Amino acid sequence: AIGRLASGLAHDLNNYLGVITGQAEMVQRDLPAGDPVGRRMEVILSTAWKSSDLIRRVLAFGRRQGARSEVIDLARLLAELPESARPLLDDEVRLDLRVEEGLWPIEGDPTHLRQAFVHLLANAREAMPLGGAVTIEAENRALPAGDRVLLAVADSGHGIPEAIRDQVFDPFFTTQEEMGK
Repeated sequence: AIGRLASGLAHDLNNYLGVITGQAEMVQRDLPAGDPVGRRMEVILSTAWKSSDLIRRVLAFGRRQGARSEVIDLARLLAELPESARPLLDDEVRLDLRVEEGLWPIEGDPTHLRQAFVHLLANAREAMPLGGAVTIEAENRALPAGDRVLLAVADSGHGIPEAIRDQVFDPFFTTQEEMGK
């Protein structure tokens, strides 16, 4: 019964978020270039997408859904990242991609990987209120245990305090209170 209630609630909330994002996209489309309202629409869209993502995560957590594993062209996924991440990053935050030519495919859940990048970029933006750079590197590595793809993400922000590093992979963990927000 709780699962059905949660599913129904999630469906309704996603419908409301769909209206919000649709209206914000129409306003944004009709604005002249450089209009400051455009940036506000990006914030609304980004927040709506985060809310929709949170709803999916809550449902997946409640159902204990496993990851869907498939072959991922990581180079292509990363090439699409600057456009999809644009609403997440302020004008002062630069995204620097360093992807090795001929990057090997990887196996995993592309939705979870995209979500991880969204969260990393959103957190990086929060850690760099005065601007900075986010660097994502991907390269092939031949190791004794087999061929691997190294994926590294770094930003020029203040870093994660040691006291909370063990918690960063807990579902729904946030540093909002710790950072005074």
